Amino acid sequence: MGELVTGDGETVLSFTVDAIEPVVCTERPEEPSENGYMFAISMTFETKAGLDMDVPTNPAAFGFISEEGTTFNGDVGTIAGFYCLPDQDTLPTEIGPGEKVTGKLVLDLPAEGGTIIYNPTYGQTESYEYSF
Repeated sequence: MGELVTGDGETVLSFTVDAIEPVVCTERPEEPSENGYMFAISMTFETKAGLDMDVPTNPAAFGFISEEGTTFNGDVGTIAGFYCLPDQDTLPTEIGPGEKVTGKLVLDLPAEGGTIIYNPTYGQTESYEYSF
């Protein structure tokens, strides 16, 4: 679970990672993985009306660290991941104030295990780590 809290102590964003699982692409399976392994992250987000930004729920806000501790310098958001699942199963690319969404984001990763990093503010606040 993660959250963003204002200076007044109000939680304006809360989110959970519900699962991180290998995924078989169904929409355009002919698009090969560029990095080797396709994983779907199932997440739930809820924002409050007081949120003063859009929250990214797209691969640009995610990174990967291998089990050996090496940060992946490539792009985890590839065409294969973008077209992997039906739109109704995926998260929107960002969410705004007063929304609750649940869905999946597909990341194209270089290994079958490691740590996924999520930074909902592109480096302005702390990031969140999820090992799998």
